[in-house]
Amino acid sequence: MNKIELLAPAGNFEALAAAVESGADAVYLGGNKFSARAYADNFDGQNLARAVSYAHIRGVKVFVTVNILISDRELEEALDYVNSLYQTGVDGIIVQDIALLKLVVNVFPDLPVHCSTQMVVHNAEGVRYYSGLGAKRIVLARELSLEQVRSIAESTGVDLEIFIHGALCVSYSGQCLMSSLIGGRSGNRGRCAQPCRKKYSLYDFNTGREEAANRNKHLLSTRDLNTYNRLKELAESGVVSLKIEGRMKRPEYVAIVVKHYRNALDNIYTSNAAYELKSAFNREFTEGYLFGKRNRQVVSIDRPDNRGVKLGRVIRQKGEIASILIEENSLNDGDGIEIVSGKGKSTGAMISGIRVKGKNVKGAVAGDIAEVFIREKVEAGSAVTKTFDSGLNKKAREEYSSENTRKITLRCRLIMKTGQYPMIEVMDNDGNIVRHTDDERVEMAEKAATPVEKILEQLSKTGDTPYRIQVTETEIDDDCYIPPRQINRMRRKVLELLSEKRSRRYNRKTIQFNGAEIIKSLYPGKETLENDLLEYIAGIRNYEAAVCAINSGVDSIYILSDAYEGDVVPDTLRIAESCKNMDKSLFYVLPNIMPDKEKEKTKGRLESIIKEADLKHFGAVISEPGQLDMVRSLGIDRIRTNYNMNVFNSVSAGHWQKEGAEAVGLSAELKLPQIKEINSNIEVATEAVVYGYLPVMTTEYCPASLCSKGCNYPRGCNSSNYGIIDEKGKNFRIIKLDSCRTQILNSDVLLMADDLGDVISSGVMKLRADFYIESPEMVGRIIKLYKSFNNMNDKDRLLVKEIKSNGFTKGHFYRGVD
Repeated sequence: MNKIELLAPAGNFEALAAAVESGADAVYLGGNKFSARAYADNFDGQNLARAVSYAHIRGVKVFVTVNILISDRELEEALDYVNSLYQTGVDGIIVQDIALLKLVVNVFPDLPVHCSTQMVVHNAEGVRYYSGLGAKRIVLARELSLEQVRSIAESTGVDLEIFIHGALCVSYSGQCLMSSLIGGRSGNRGRCAQPCRKKYSLYDFNTGREEAANRNKHLLSTRDLNTYNRLKELAESGVVSLKIEGRMKRPEYVAIVVKHYRNALDNIYTSNAAYELKSAFNREFTEGYLFGKRNRQVVSIDRPDNRGVKLGRVIRQKGEIASILIEENSLNDGDGIEIVSGKGKSTGAMISGIRVKGKNVKGAVAGDIAEVFIREKVEAGSAVTKTFDSGLNKKAREEYSSENTRKITLRCRLIMKTGQYPMIEVMDNDGNIVRHTDDERVEMAEKAATPVEKILEQLSKTGDTPYRIQVTETEIDDDCYIPPRQINRMRRKVLELLSEKRSRRYNRKTIQFNGAEIIKSLYPGKETLENDLLEYIAGIRNYEAAVCAINSGVDSIYILSDAYEGDVVPDTLRIAESCKNMDKSLFYVLPNIMPDKEKEKTKGRLESIIKEADLKHFGAVISEPGQLDMVRSLGIDRIRTNYNMNVFNSVSAGHWQKEGAEAVGLSAELKLPQIKEINSNIEVATEAVVYGYLPVMTTEYCPASLCSKGCNYPRGCNSSNYGIIDEKGKNFRIIKLDSCRTQILNSDVLLMADDLGDVISSGVMKLRADFYIESPEMVGRIIKLYKSFNNMNDKDRLLVKEIKSNGFTKGHFYRGVD
């Protein structure tokens, strides 16, 4: 088995150096464009070239994130940017947009492309699909268990990468619209505002009240992942890369975490690892979904920030001097502490001066009562934690700041013949060989010859270079004299030549291409649509809603499978019969998350419907690429793509047209001019959601599990009776999905009844309304409202007013996303 890769984050050059010198095999970083961590320092062209050179000289790979959704007007610029990365010599790029994946594979076939976790790959079929498009590595969703990871690795043989340490997203990455819809800052565009770290209250719709025990808590704030103690299992799971999160973290954090995971992978375990990992940063730790942790075991609802390590408690405070009993660990000058009262009040302080037993000291240990300056009033009995360990951070800086603690052993051949020009040759373990012949001849010694030992000793003084020279072959005359300055010059020159060769890992030629033409070539050919009539679609959750939608004139029914209420199969068969009798199209919307173990269940549901439905009028809406082959294998020809698949440009839309989709659901983050541009470039019909409480998160964690009744899954579930209320009073309803999975709906309904003409003018022919919480009667009223959008009467306008009174949004049709 190949050596497993330890992949570390780098938000800036210092963090990159910290990662490299602490033992990372590879680093991932963002450039100054198209990166999912737009708020990190990131790297411009000059710094990126320096970073690549620094890493490559030390045998470390560099992967650059280009992992956001890209609009039509950005595609050419993105391709040019990848070209600059290619010429710089990066080892690969990490992408989210399927359009960029296709473009890069087309133009730069020797540049490895990795699929980001933002692509939500969570099953074997998804892995195979993207591998078939040319992806060389897949970053799996963080929600998978170790068993699922093993199974995917064994069944696909594709290079896989998993996260092992750092911050977690509460939602499946790439399936979160919360930041986007609340404030216009899209996680899919690298600008997530982290609404998951804010306060919420758990709301019970049955009682109409907030739960007192879960009021103003950080209900969506996840703990940090820490799998240090399970590293052997992960290393044997079949993946090729173990990834540490943290491009927004300090270089010292990177150094500490990478060092301990490097040592553990090398079977070097230290007693201080647990303390140092916790002290570096933690929101409380969890082993995550990899090791079966769920609900309360993955969230930390009391606070969303660094917890530090336990220190002690306040004994008393006189004036601005607080006495703290040190119960665990130690307190030193320069440390940061946090004091939290029993009522939750938090006071932070940096320690400048410590007294123990009346004497000034540099540090206090367990058992000491330390007197420190605290300006704010604190209560006796308050808990004290250390949130910044000055000594640990200083040590981390010292270990990486020399820049060259990581040494590469070189085999050296040395020839020094009297009267001839001396030659030195070095070879590294990668097979790079360089030699240098000095331009000063070796002199014959007039008195004493230079001892071989002296020559070798001088040659070994590699100083602050990243090399260690091991002389393995010599031809040195007994009577030669060579001064130290000449040996130094030869050593310096040969190492410079080797560094130059190592830094230019790839012999890449300049590629000439016309970006606009290449992009256009990926659009499918234009054909005449068989049917360019408007289609009104109702996404429903039960039979009664379907009947009301059909009776109100809807053209197609979408069964929202994963959010379905009641007994799925009997109800779907009744809906299929109704659609068949009324000559309506019926589509089954496949779940956006379908792990391998749930495939057969979903397949069985489809087979049941096929037996009852008229296949001419029945189809499937796929929500992730891994479902495509399954749907085809069942003989379903009518295939559409769901909007959660993040189609953000014409190349992506055209890709699904080529795959046989009769309609493509567009990203809910597109604005109307962008939609119009897509429709001008492709022939396939496009679909947009124009009504509904859009899901803003899909998560394996259920906030309702925190309720006073507790979680009864799988015996029963009350999650759909709950919501979470933010600090502005907005209520986000929780919807139960299969396998204890949940979705959180937006607090405001998407309402485009007043503006439907603008949507149609952009070229959208499939108008979709999704109904999650509406009564069957309201479903019928809203369908009729939308169908009369250009001829509203007073009754229609009253309905619009009624809907708006409960809170509404026009989504991103007009404002777009940052």
